[in-house]
Amino acid sequence: MRNGTETLKYINSIRKAASTVLQFPFAGDAFLEACSLVEWAGMPNCYRLRATAREYAVFQNSEQLAITLAGRVGNPRVSPVPPLWPLLAVLLLIWSHTLSAQHVIERAARLGVEDEVQRGLAIVAYLFPELQTWMADTPLRIPLWEKTLAVPLAARKLALFGNMESSSDGSLAVVGSSQEEAVRPMQWRVTGASRRGRSHVRSGVQNQDAIKYWVSTGGETAMMAVADGHGSALCFRSETGSRLAVATAVELMRRFANTVKSDETEFAITDRARAILAEELTQSWRAALQSDVEANPFTQAEFANLAALEGWKGQQVIKRHPELAYGSTILTVLATEKCLLCMQHGDGDILFVDSQGDTRRAIAKDNPAEAKQTASLWRREAASEFRVHVQTGLENFPALIIAATDGYAESYESEDQFLGSGRNHLRIVRDEGFNAVEHELGKFVDEISWGGTGDDITIGLISSLEGQQVREATENEIHASLAEKLTAAR
Repeated sequence: MRNGTETLKYINSIRKAASTVLQFPFAGDAFLEACSLVEWAGMPNCYRLRATAREYAVFQNSEQLAITLAGRVGNPRVSPVPPLWPLLAVLLLIWSHTLSAQHVIERAARLGVEDEVQRGLAIVAYLFPELQTWMADTPLRIPLWEKTLAVPLAARKLALFGNMESSSDGSLAVVGSSQEEAVRPMQWRVTGASRRGRSHVRSGVQNQDAIKYWVSTGGETAMMAVADGHGSALCFRSETGSRLAVATAVELMRRFANTVKSDETEFAITDRARAILAEELTQSWRAALQSDVEANPFTQAEFANLAALEGWKGQQVIKRHPELAYGSTILTVLATEKCLLCMQHGDGDILFVDSQGDTRRAIAKDNPAEAKQTASLWRREAASEFRVHVQTGLENFPALIIAATDGYAESYESEDQFLGSGRNHLRIVRDEGFNAVEHELGKFVDEISWGGTGDDITIGLISSLEGQQVREATENEIHASLAEKLTAAR
């Protein structure tokens, strides 16, 4: 922003427009309408206020929206283009009476974004002093020097518009930036396999893992879900729970994929996945298992077996929380031509393997020292505990994505050996072709399921190698078992 007078003018425009819609209850449409009024009141076109607000109008919960916007305004790593502080100001000026600053910060703490949210609220409260009353009963736990820099930080974000120019269509362009290079369409291939572990075969327990995947006809979009039902005696229907989890996840991922815009940012996709998709997934899973309970009520045999293992208190627990009987983890991957979305709740691994074979986790492992309870979809707070990773930019996409339940990692002697498996899988995809891997993956999982801890093992593969880079082998060309190659490479 070029001077303080202009800043004050825009702040007053936001105040004036906000005062005209104070009587409306919060809803996504009402929020979009309020931001439109602000834009018409004199905000410059380069702010793209209405267009940006439309991206966030999917939120129907004002608290979730406050956390999302404040977290981004207060995160110095988030680009200030397009600016989000006007959107946060509109939300708080109009609907602060329905929001509790304390609840917003407490929920942000549970999501691990407390510092960013506090900083974002401080920035907007400095620009709009009337909001300081709303925050008065909730002291911000940020250093004094940082509070005093809130206004300069906001001013710096505004000042960046001095380096922006409006293109002919009204969109923003960075001066001196190069045009995005055209890229060839991405094509995804997907396959997977799941097997009972040694211990479950010997004890007669069913496979508690589950996997489901889908790919569009042209390969532009692929998705996969992997779930691991809990082995606790209280989770005696976990094999059904994991099956319902993967079916629910794939269906919701397909719907979500249709809502991702070509120009949507990583942060926007992440926000929607955390705030909306995670909630939909957990609620839909609960609804599915409730339907299963109604169609197949718990039997006396199930309760008798539970009493033998857990005592009669176990039966009382299940009657209060029937969803516990279906307890499961979930890992999901959505791959399109424009973005990758990974979501995880509970144990398991999602690995990214680049074109050189270097392998890393898309989502870091939980710290065992910090884990208080086993992560599970049945828990009431499950939606808020999802871990999310979003990546855009075709040039940085992995050549291979591996999603697996924890039984796969536990079949290796070390972390280095486990991560090294990514390179082995990639080499075989390149040498033999994806069709051959798809044909032999089940045999490979059969072999490793008898090792390690004896747990069930499920592996899913999503490959982005382009057709000209991979020779698809015919049956006559497959002279050696890929299962033997994979096993030898371990």
